[in-house]
Parts: sequence; C-alpha cells; structure tokens
Amino acid sequence: MIKNYKDHAANERTFLAWVRTGVTISVFGFVLEKFELFLTSIDVISKGKIAAPLKVSNITAIGPASFVLVFFGILIILLSVWHFLATRRAINSDTNSSYHGLVPVIALSAMVMATGLFLLLILLA
Repeated sequence: MIKNYKDHAANERTFLAWVRTGVTISVFGFVLEKFELFLTSIDVISKGKIAAPLKVSNITAIGPASFVLVFFGILIILLSVWHFLATRRAINSDTNSSYHGLVPVIALSAMVMATGLFLLLILLA
C-alpha cells in the first residue's frame, strides 16, 4: 500500500481538474479563432472580396482574444503542475509544516475568473 494514498489521490484529482480547466480554456481560444476564420470566409464569399478582420468591438478583435485564452489555459496548466508537485513533496515529507499552497490556488482561481470576465466583456461589446 502507498503511504498517504488518500492524500496523493486527492492531490491528483485536484491536479487533473485544474488541467481539465486549462485545456478547456485553451480549446475555447482555438475555437474562437476558427470561428473568426469561418466568419471571415463567409464574408469573403458573400462580398466577393477579401474582408477586414472581424471586429467584436471598437477595441478588441477575436484574434487577440483567442490568443489570451490559449495563453491563460497554458499558464493554468503550468501553475497546476507546480502546485501538484509542491503538494506531493509536502505529503511525502515526514515533517509537519503549515500549508503554504494558497498562492498558486489564488493565482489559478484569479486567472479563471479573469478569463470569465474577459469573455463577458467580449460578449457585451
């Protein structure tokens, strides 16, 4: 039997949930980019000429928005790997120490929240 198996299993489930969240956000960025390509090609076919990039608002185009989503997704995955390994080391250590893992959890949560607010701004524009 693995020592502290329940703790390791919980750590791995949490890690996989964060990875799933990061992958979902990145995939949504790719889908958004492909949707822009689809809309641009429809516009080209309907007008018979090359169209300007689709503007979501006066400030933001879909291209930069999709890049930000992919970047946030990758960053979430990297931070989750770092947090997983730090928690694994803490579980395996024989010393009792206080939990100092709030910084990555807060950073991950803030990035997911920022992504949601970013998408909300895109939809409202």
